[in-house]
Amino acid sequence: FLYSSVYQAPKMATINFPYLGQPIQPNHNFSNYIPLGGNRYSEYVNGENPYTITKSITHQSDEVARSRLVHVENAMKHAWNGYKTHAFGHDELLPQSKHYQNNWDGMGVTLIDSLDTLWMMDLKNEFWECRDWVKEHLSHDIDKFVSTFETTIRSLGGLLSAYDMSGDEIFLERADDLGSRLLKAFDSPSGIPYGQVNLKSGEASNLPWIGGEVAILAEFGSLQIEFRYLAQATGKTEYAEKAERVFELMKEIELSHGLYPVFVANTKERPFFATNIISFGSFADSIYEYMLKIWLQGGKVENMYREMWDRSVQGMHDHLLLKSTPSGLRYIAGLKPNTAQDKKENTLAYDRSMDHLACFMGGKCNRGRFFLHVYHFEFLWF
Repeated sequence: FLYSSVYQAPKMATINFPYLGQPIQPNHNFSNYIPLGGNRYSEYVNGENPYTITKSITHQSDEVARSRLVHVENAMKHAWNGYKTHAFGHDELLPQSKHYQNNWDGMGVTLIDSLDTLWMMDLKNEFWECRDWVKEHLSHDIDKFVSTFETTIRSLGGLLSAYDMSGDEIFLERADDLGSRLLKAFDSPSGIPYGQVNLKSGEASNLPWIGGEVAILAEFGSLQIEFRYLAQATGKTEYAEKAERVFELMKEIELSHGLYPVFVANTKERPFFATNIISFGSFADSIYEYMLKIWLQGGKVENMYREMWDRSVQGMHDHLLLKSTPSGLRYIAGLKPNTAQDKKENTLAYDRSMDHLACFMGGKCNRGRFFLHVYHFEFLWF
């Protein structure tokens, strides 16, 4: 949904901006911090901005942010030192018992998932130590079912991020190995990937805890950035073709309002929606996130992803954006089958709650506004 002109909030009197805070000293004691609680920022409730952000305010805000950097870095160092001391090379740290667990059979999931953060925070010694572990110890030859989704976004994504930042070929080699194993999950009759795959045998199936006949929208819709990048880096087009086919299939069966039910049956030749439940939270969230990101990744020329994003945001705006009572705050609801005794056949009712996983949409719409020059964060309020 494209606006012909930029939204202008109603003019209000300029008030001194009250949310800058003070720069934080390097030795600040956070143990004395008292949470400020809710019921703040009430002046924004209708989407209006009573403040004029001047260069001076921006400069002060930047200074506060810079003073916080050392504490963010210290928090990362604290967390990393705990992992390194008690669980290095293992999948997960158990911080209370100071032990570890290997739910991915020792693929070093936490280590791989942390590589890009270590690099960006200039913790290069820690990064190269991890690189050596990847070269000497990382193996994906695991005779166990793993989540297609989790392994893609954490392990494959982590390796590819490390390769993109450092240029070290060992990360790409390991990513190619893992990607070739994960690709077996796409060999369903419909082309919508299975939710789990055995990394050694290549056997794949849907997740048994949701019945074994359906795939989860958020999971199969959040693989494309990683596989497309892997295809570009290796020259193996099959990675991109199979991942992109998923969105092509969703485009073929999309509903008129641009919103997607959370479960899709994928064991027949043609996929179909297996529920009426619609959400921007759990089971759905990241497919909407990836629509915009894939379009950006491809240089903003692949119109299908842009169109799917446009329609889904318009559908959310038209059908799911509600106002709470009595506070009058906007939130993104869901849709679920109507269970009332007087329900009409095939009708839906609002799920009048906002899943915490749906909170990404504020930032995502702002990102859309920045890159598309037509979306505006303010639209969420009207």
